[in-house]
Amino acid sequence: MRPSEEVIQRGAALIAMGLMAWVGWQLVESVEAAQQLRIDSCLRQVAEDAATFFRSMVDHVPIGISRTDLSGHFVYVNEEFCQMFGASVDDLLGKPQHELVPQLAVKPSGSMI
Repeated sequence: MRPSEEVIQRGAALIAMGLMAWVGWQLVESVEAAQQLRIDSCLRQVAEDAATFFRSMVDHVPIGISRTDLSGHFVYVNEEFCQMFGASVDDLLGKPQHELVPQLAVKPSGSMI
């Protein structure tokens, strides 16, 4: 059975939003690196504005997004991720992902599938 055109379009839109969120996250990290290199203030402002925009998008995209540190503890979760698990941001930050995500959904490297 082939999915409907609406389902295909919604899936494509979600994939596009996820890709834009990933690009935004890379910009956020680029801002931090740029500050360390002390680039001129104009370029820094442009990068900060782009990072703020994409961070806002990641915060409000209808896809659950999280980041963990190397030990598997949540360092970022967006509101949609919180809603998926019925928890608040404060409840999840610092919590090990293995307490929240079933073991079958976690790769040996510690990242979610």
